[in-house]
This record gives sequence, C-alpha cells and structure tokens, in this order.
Amino acid sequence: MIMPKNDLTVRPEDNEYALLQPETMQHMLTVFQENLGTAGAASLDLPRIKAPSGGSLLWSIQTLDGEETAKQIEGIVLAWRPGRLYWAKARNEGGGKKPPDCISRDGFTGVGNPGGECNLCPFAKFGSSPKGGRGQACKQVRQLLLVRPGEVLPSLIAVPPTSLRAASQYFLMLASRQLSFWTVSTKISLEKASNEDGIEYARMTFRLGRLLSADEQRLLRPYQERMRGILNPLTLDAADYDDGGEEESGGGAPNAPGGQTPGKTRDQEEEIAF
Repeated sequence: MIMPKNDLTVRPEDNEYALLQPETMQHMLTVFQENLGTAGAASLDLPRIKAPSGGSLLWSIQTLDGEETAKQIEGIVLAWRPGRLYWAKARNEGGGKKPPDCISRDGFTGVGNPGGECNLCPFAKFGSSPKGGRGQACKQVRQLLLVRPGEVLPSLIAVPPTSLRAASQYFLMLASRQLSFWTVSTKISLEKASNEDGIEYARMTFRLGRLLSADEQRLLRPYQERMRGILNPLTLDAADYDDGGEEESGGGAPNAPGGQTPGKTRDQEEEIAF
C-alpha cells in the first residue's frame, strides 16, 4: 500500500478536467444557481455508471451516443454518502420492481417500514438475509458523485455491499495521507470474485490517480460543496443496488461521513492497492 512518490500534478494547460478551467467553473456555478436554485436539486436526474451483474468486468456508462462500456473509470469524487435499502418482499419475488419499503440516506436512520435507528434494526444484522448466509436483509450501499475527464456534470455510482470494504479502505488510506477524497482523481476497476456458493460477481477496486494542485483545489471547492448539497436529498431506489454476490462474508459497513465505521472490525479489513 505504498503511495507513489512521483509528482502526480499537471500543468493548467494540460488539464484534462474541464471543470478545472476557471471560465468553465464560473459558468457552471452560475448555471446551477439559475436552473436549480435551492429547491430543485432533489429532482436532478444524474447519469449513472453501473457495475455489471454476474462475472462481467466492464462498466456500463451512459453517454450522448448511447451506452458504452469500459474496463476502468477515472474521475474526481465530488461527494459521497452511505445508504441502506430494504424490501419486505424479496426482490426476486417482485419486491425489486417497487420502491424500497425503507431507505436510509445516511446509513444510520431509516425512513419507511420499519424505519428508525439502523443499528438497532433486526434487518440490518448480518445473517438476516432471507437467502440465508451472512448477508443482511437491509442492504448497504455507498453512492459516489464522480466527474470524469471532459465532463462538467458528475455521474452517480452505487457501490454495492460486496465492494464497501474496498471503498472504505481506500478513503481511509487517503485520510492517512491527509488527502480529502475530492483533492485527487480516483481510478475504479472491476475484479472477478465469487461468494461462498460459488456465484461470480464483479468487485470494485480503488486506486489513486493524481493529486490536484492547490490552485485546482481552490477552484473546485465551491462546486464540490454544491455537489454535496445535491447528493444529500436524492432518494435511493433499485437502480442503486445490485445483489450479485451479496452473500460474501465480511462485507463490512460503509464509513459514515463523520468518519465512523459502524459494524467493522479489524479482521474484516483487506489490503487496498495504491
């Protein structure tokens, strides 16, 4: 887990991120203020980048020309949050076609049926999955807002339960180097894994891309704060959850924005390559 020591910054004229150009950033902030105001953020329909189901190792990306696939995505994570989704009726029995019976936008408090504190809910306990095994009936996810090179609007990525440990450790390793997640670019790839029943699925891996310069960070900060405000009110639905490989043991829990890691123990951690 050794961080690269070479200079990972770039000159402004070589910048691949349109948002990090002063004229683009100012224009985008103006557009957001005029078009969304303070009340319209919750209805923003952001494009999604989806991890595949089954054993495929290709991302599915929405573009103007239709759906494209890629082995790796790279971008700047502008905001993130943990979440939970619970269906009273099993998704393979039709429950997944309906909105979740209970959702949590922060990973701690559920709204709906049963609702209440997530850490006290029996459906949040490991081993509560109706499929058996160590899985949870109430599924944990982590949502990321990630802007890719050449784009000015971020895409929404849902990290499923089987990739939460990798995401949590990556963010933790950034913190150990005193790096905020939005001050670097991040590379997210997929690797093949299988659960205890031999079902193959794609697990996310996270690697450091490059560091943003001090000028780039100052330029990006107002936009990053705006994106955080946009993510918080967005609802979670079936599109944010893929149940491939969900019964892998030791999936861990998502970090809370304040730094807590509910339900995670030292023996559940694994090495994340930088």
